[in-house]
Amino acid sequence: MLFVACAGSSSDKNSDENTEVILIRKTSEYVLIPDSSEVTWNRYLNQKPTKQNVQIFGFSVEADLGEVEMTTSGTANVRSGNLILIDFNPVEALIIFDMQSFKLAKEKGKGLFDVKNYPECSLHIKSFEEQGDAYLVSSELTIENTTKETQFELNVTENVDKIVLSGSFKINTLDYPLRDNVTAADVNQDVITINFVIPFTLFQETTEKISNGEVIETETTSID
Repeated sequence: MLFVACAGSSSDKNSDENTEVILIRKTSEYVLIPDSSEVTWNRYLNQKPTKQNVQIFGFSVEADLGEVEMTTSGTANVRSGNLILIDFNPVEALIIFDMQSFKLAKEKGKGLFDVKNYPECSLHIKSFEEQGDAYLVSSELTIENTTKETQFELNVTENVDKIVLSGSFKINTLDYPLRDNVTAADVNQDVITINFVIPFTLFQETTEKISNGEVIETETTSID
């Protein structure tokens, strides 16, 4: 939403040359509320028969493992994040997930996520494109120092003094360094779906006055 203030005399034939156009740009920064957030996950694994080394009585033995098909699910936590709106439109967001809260975290050398060395993963939403009542967002998902681009549908709703982001995205485990002893040839599908409902509360607002493409005045207000 842009406001334009014009100064000058309309009776002056050269009024356009004396008119100053002031644009008002409002940037609102929201912070994530971890305790009020809801995150669930669902993993579907369909793996072909493979040969893997297993420990039997202290010895490493190559064994034939049959086809595996299973579904597991659980909940997870978020640690922090923020959301930026410019002129009341969402433009960027960051969500930090607590990987230690996933049941898939590695314990005693087993599991999917190396939470000892990588306790967090980040979802950086870089653009919002309106599509009906929702947004198509383009984002970067970083897990264990590996970043992949992903797109998904996101709902943005206002709830009293908060803004809530809700949606879901998928993690193809083979896109990240998670499956040490398995290659793409061994797996039909191994996908984790993350569903989330995450509220953000207003932290601060910055109002800028812009003239001729330059910011001439800035006022920032922090929200208690």
